[in-house]
Formats: sequence, C-alpha cells, structure tokens
Amino acid sequence: MKILICGGGTAGWLAALMIAKAQRHSHNITVVESSKIGIIGAGEGSTGYLTDIILGTNYDYGCNERDFLVETNATVKLGIHHKSWQDVGVDYIAPIDTSAAQSLIDYTVLHAIANDFPVHLSSIDGFLIEKSKSSFMMLEENKLENIRSHAYHFDAHLVGKYFKKVCGDSVNTIDSEIIDITLTEDGSVKEIKLANGQTIEADFFIDCTGFKKLFAKKLNVNWISYSKNLPVNRAMPFLLDYEDNEEIKPVTTAWAQSAGWMWQIPTQTRKGCGYVYCSDFISDDDAHAEIEKLLGRSVDPIKVLNFDTGRQEKLWHKNCLFLGLCAAFAEPLEATSIHSTIVQLQSFIFSYLKDTKQETCNDGSINVYNKRMSRMYDDFKDFLNLHYMTNRKDSKFWLWMQTRETITETSANILEMQKYRTLQASDIDNYHGYAGASLYNWILAGLGYLNKEIAVKELAFFGDTDKAALIWKLHQDRFFQIADTMIDNTDFIKNLNKYLHGTVLHKHTNCSSW
Repeated sequence: MKILICGGGTAGWLAALMIAKAQRHSHNITVVESSKIGIIGAGEGSTGYLTDIILGTNYDYGCNERDFLVETNATVKLGIHHKSWQDVGVDYIAPIDTSAAQSLIDYTVLHAIANDFPVHLSSIDGFLIEKSKSSFMMLEENKLENIRSHAYHFDAHLVGKYFKKVCGDSVNTIDSEIIDITLTEDGSVKEIKLANGQTIEADFFIDCTGFKKLFAKKLNVNWISYSKNLPVNRAMPFLLDYEDNEEIKPVTTAWAQSAGWMWQIPTQTRKGCGYVYCSDFISDDDAHAEIEKLLGRSVDPIKVLNFDTGRQEKLWHKNCLFLGLCAAFAEPLEATSIHSTIVQLQSFIFSYLKDTKQETCNDGSINVYNKRMSRMYDDFKDFLNLHYMTNRKDSKFWLWMQTRETITETSANILEMQKYRTLQASDIDNYHGYAGASLYNWILAGLGYLNKEIAVKELAFFGDTDKAALIWKLHQDRFFQIADTMIDNTDFIKNLNKYLHGTVLHKHTNCSSW
C-alpha cells in the first residue's frame, strides 16, 4: 500500500519510523515536508512511552538512546515540579512513576501524607528528584546503565530530524508545500498537489499538518473543543540561558501565573520556556511583562501561538488518519501530545493497518479505532482539568476557575469522592495509554485534596498503619542506596558527551509508566 505522510515534524517522522520498521515489507512510505515551515524548538517533554520507542522496549525501531540524547539536546525527565499550583508559594512534585508500594491502598503515599512527609518521596523518581540525581549510574569509565524509567526533555525541532535519520532509505521524502487536496467521489482522499508542481496519489494518507489541519478541514471533520474545561488558548514560547552554577533538576517546571502557567524545560544547553495563558484574562503585552517581572530578566518571545484545546470528532476518516497536533491538543501541561501520538500509532499499526487499502479501511475498524482514541483524549481532558481545581484566588482567572464553571463531570466526581475515600486503581478504567489512579493521586495530594485527615482514616480503616510505616522505611532505605549510585543530574548534563562516549547500556526495560 502506498502511504503518504503529510508533515515532517515529530508526529510525521514518528509515523514514518514506526510503520517502516514494524511493517517494512508491506508499504511504500513517503513523507512530504517543507523546509520553509519551521518548528518551534522551545523545549518539549515526553512521557515514558517515547522512552519505550527509543529503547525498543516493546518493539525494536532501530533507535539508540545514546544517539537520541546527543542529537536532540535531550536530558532526563523524572517528574513535574508544579510551582504555586495549590496556592501562591505552595508547590508540589508529581513523579512520572508510581509510588513504591501499591495494593488496595497506596501505603507509601498515605503514610507520607499522614506523617507530613513530602509525598513525592514515596516514589524512587521523586526521591531522585529530591536529591537532584539523574537516572543513570556509572558502571565503569564511559559506560552507563539506566536503571530507572525516565522520560526526556529535548529540542522539539531536533526530534523529527533524529527519527528521519533512523528511517534512512526505507522512507521517501519530498520537500514541498501542499497547495491542494483532491477527493474521490466517495469522499476519500485521492491525491495532493504540491507547490513544486507534483501531484501525488496514494492509498492512505496521514495528516500531520499541525494546527493547519489541512486534511481534516478538506474532509469536513468536526473539531470538538475542550475550551470550556481547558480554557488556556495562547502560548508565548521563549528561551533562557542557564545562570552560572545553576542546579538543574530532572523535572519539567510548570509555574502557575496570573492567567495560566509557565513551562521551563531543561535541555543540555538552555531552558526552553513558555507562558500558556487564557487571552480572556490577559493581553499578550501584559503576559510578556508578567514573565519578565517574575524572572527578573528580559525575555524575547519566539512568537505567540493561538490554539483551541480539543480533538477531531473522528481520528480516522475514510483513508486518512489524523495525528499529532491536527488530531488533538489538550494543552502541554502533562506532555500528552507525543504520548497520545505514540498510542495512536501503536494501536493503528499493530491492530488495524493491513497490506491493502480495502483490508485497512473498513467501517468496523475505523469506528472501533475512533471510539478507542476519542476516549483516550477525553480522559486526558479530565486529567488535565483536575490540575486547575486549586485554591488560588489571587487573580480574575483563578477566581473564575474557583467558580467551578470549567470542571468536568469526572473531576467533580473525583473531588466529591475524595472527601471520604482515596482514589483507587479500580476507579480509573485501565487501557493502553491511560493515565492511572497513581498519577491522579499525585495531583490530588499536591492540591491538598488527599490530605492528612483522609490519609490517617484510610490507613486506620484498612488496619495498615503499622504496615505502611514498615513499608515506608524499607523503601526509603532502598532509595538512599540507589540514589548514592546515581550521577548528579547537573553534572550529567554538563558532561553528557563525555559520559556517552562509550556505550549506554539498557538494563531497565519497563519504562512505560507515565
């Protein structure tokens, strides 16, 4: 089957890589990308799903972690530091992994809260963040071992280039811009016309055209907006140099501001940053001034982006799959974009993509796929929405959020339930790519809903107060031993090329936690 991938950013080249490697003998794959269309490389984060691709955890796509780290300016990500989210000056850390001990109740989390310990210390990733350690240890000179699941920070404009290199000659490339899309009588995509004069036909098309949504618009697929529940709609990305002797923790920083939040992502050479805000409550000029005042230094925005949080009503329509930013965008707070792109591709490639157009594009497959993927995006909306249910009342934006006009039904149910019992694994539907109860609990604890009173009651109810204390001590002792063997994160970043001169060994193969 002839597959045409339109758009050469991260989503486009991920699609090319995964299809070419997983079904290398079945399809002729071409990526149409334009060197005239830039990609904003102001720092981006991932989840463990991208790490699985790089390490070949579930399937070998031919990637190499050493090369990925070097060529994408990448660093390790072990969690998110939420600054001033519960209230002004009240921070919390949400690790990307689960806590050390889980069963019917989460012993270590509850013990931490019941005893006024920082809750993130109940996970090894949280412990390493606290100690400013990377997830790598030195075995011998120039040879490393990553013994922990980790995600990445990187320059977004370099990631697509890396995947393009790994694809090699298994994927064709055309450098041009799409100027028109032609449909067949039944409404399928027939061909595209390019600025260079070419007309390209294909059996199957993958739309990776970002916010332009070229194919979705041509096919009249409806956009379902999440703006009622996720109201931020503007982003102002910029770059910051590291300060002298700055400590670099292995975290994405999400710093709540008067009308949204600011991200700070540490790459090897600088921090990629941006202010994500709701234009109903602040102007671009005032947002710029707010960030400069906060940081105490001048900021030069790369550009200002408009977006509407939401998803396509259909993620697959006839012979066209929507992927990346043109498929959905639920704001960057939890790095769901690349995560969901990978989930979409894994599902499509291993469950639905067949040798021919007729076998692939049947209504049954399309309908089931759309139901599964739409559910994932809608669940992400709930997960992200919960982050905004804070106690802040210091601006018009946060006062409005306090009215709960934006709350989703799922968030409302979780907050009501949390008054009486903790969220458990069985409360969240389990499927490939989902955000589980453990991730929700980091947020609930950080925002003060999973509090000391609830924690004490839950431990007493299950009769596990003493057991939780013992488990906590055992895990803390183990965490100290592990942390002692890990390389300091700042040192790892500054000397990364030296450390990676040899071979990166991949002992840890269970990286698919969030």
